Amino acid sequence: MNGLFNEKIERTNTGAIKWDAQPNKEDLPFWIADSDYASAPCVLDALKHVASHGVYGYNKIPDEFFDAIKYWYKKRYDSNVLKEWIIPSTGVILSIRMLLDILTKEGDGVILQTPVYHTFHHVINNNNRVIIENKLIKQNDTYVMNYDNLESLFKMGHKVMILCSPHNPVGRIWKEEEIKKVLEIAKKYNAFVIIDEIHSDLNVTSNKFVSGIDFVNIYDNIVICNAPSKAFNIAGLHTSYLIVPKEEMRNKINALSEKEFLNSPSVFGYSATIAAYTKGEEWIKEQNKHILNNYKYLKEFLNEYLKDVVVTKLEGTYLVWLDFSYTNLTTDEILEKCKNNGIICSGGVQFCKDYESYLRFNIACPFDQLKEGLNRLVKTFK
Repeated sequence: MNGLFNEKIERTNTGAIKWDAQPNKEDLPFWIADSDYASAPCVLDALKHVASHGVYGYNKIPDEFFDAIKYWYKKRYDSNVLKEWIIPSTGVILSIRMLLDILTKEGDGVILQTPVYHTFHHVINNNNRVIIENKLIKQNDTYVMNYDNLESLFKMGHKVMILCSPHNPVGRIWKEEEIKKVLEIAKKYNAFVIIDEIHSDLNVTSNKFVSGIDFVNIYDNIVICNAPSKAFNIAGLHTSYLIVPKEEMRNKINALSEKEFLNSPSVFGYSATIAAYTKGEEWIKEQNKHILNNYKYLKEFLNEYLKDVVVTKLEGTYLVWLDFSYTNLTTDEILEKCKNNGIICSGGVQFCKDYESYLRFNIACPFDQLKEGLNRLVKTFK
């Protein structure tokens, strides 16, 4: 099965943002967070089956969709999710925007643990909320949370936090005690925690991913946002879901969806999800082996040829956080140098203004593509 992840698939001229948004088709993109290999065979089979039917009219979400999510959370994380807690959606960011509408008003602060996924910044700013930073603490090649500062922010009156778990871009899979600590502090100040678990299945460690839903008995002022899109490379199918343990919050979300005439996932999206979550576990395990192998090669290669680059320890996601501080270059200068050598990455200031000399590097690609990209990266900075 490993060969599936090293097969080159031509993505130019397919409408892929990652490849077609760049003017030079010879550049290698390592920026946007999707994969450059095909989804799981079970997902492809499900989509072919739906396509072959030929009628794509209005649809309702079948019970199998909810059952698949329940099954996946129990099988993968040993987490118990009730069917009535699950609300289908078409995207994690849309779900977060809805939650911000419900939980906050214009001018309110929303806590982010920076550096963090740049679209969180956009959804807060674009809806006239204020980003409140609880900056992660860098410890050598990894990051930890600042609980003291987090408590001070809740104490100041900020009532909503977005917890990225696993964390994009620093690659942390938060431990049980870390998530529990966050929720205990939030409970103390009756704050609400939105937990984005979209990278939950991308785990290159031997440690089990711990879902926030496991702590619902401690504190239920939480909503889990998740999707099969990152793990199974089906972001273009626009299918996600929320897990909402509080009935009052579910009612508010459903009311807002009806008010704004928000669509539910398509027949292609929910069929792919059902297939992925009921038949795709072995493929996920093999993908994680592939990502780990790519990460090990990247780390060894940069340690040999660009010794001053700090490679952040990768636990989850397929996104590697690289520290080029030794260059004393700005993000724009680093990106320009990379572009001049045919490589496109995400710059650090997208995730936090304090990370000028950082890059986020996507390794969910065939090995040959990674190898060529790293050669270009070394050529850029050697």
